Amino acid sequence: MKTPFCKFDLKTGVPCPKCQSLIDNGVYTKLDFEISRILYELEDNFSFLKDAEYFKSIKEEDTLFIVIKVKRETPYFLIKRLERKVSKKLKTNLYVKIVLWRGEDIKSLIENLIRPARLTTITTVWFPDGSLQYNVRLTRREIRRLPFPRIMLEKVLSKILGHGVEIVFS
Repeated sequence: MKTPFCKFDLKTGVPCPKCQSLIDNGVYTKLDFEISRILYELEDNFSFLKDAEYFKSIKEEDTLFIVIKVKRETPYFLIKRLERKVSKKLKTNLYVKIVLWRGEDIKSLIENLIRPARLTTITTVWFPDGSLQYNVRLTRREIRRLPFPRIMLEKVLSKILGHGVEIVFS
């Protein structure tokens, strides 16, 4: 698995000066290091992790979202098994949600995050100051199928994508 941290650091659990500077400068957090370490340990048990790349971990309320970039589709039961293993290794009461992101495709990221709800469209809104916002459109009947509250999903998606996200029902 490709991570921003050195393999030796992940084995020992102690970040080197280079990796520690990534944590100190706010590029990554101590949580990112711990999750990378756990995923590195589990790489032998989950073959899809060998081609994957760790992207980011986001703790929102009582849920930990782990975003992993993958090259190919992964069976859902393997993802669920990995979520349980990571949750056991963390030894906390956080609910772990693994979000797979295929390439740079924003659609696959959003679909994996809101599953079992179904995505209708994604539109990009450009503002005069040059910033942008993504509007994620779902049908009204999908409201009850969202796995997490709408506001929580908007915050998580905004942190992952680096731009504002609004979930709209039509």
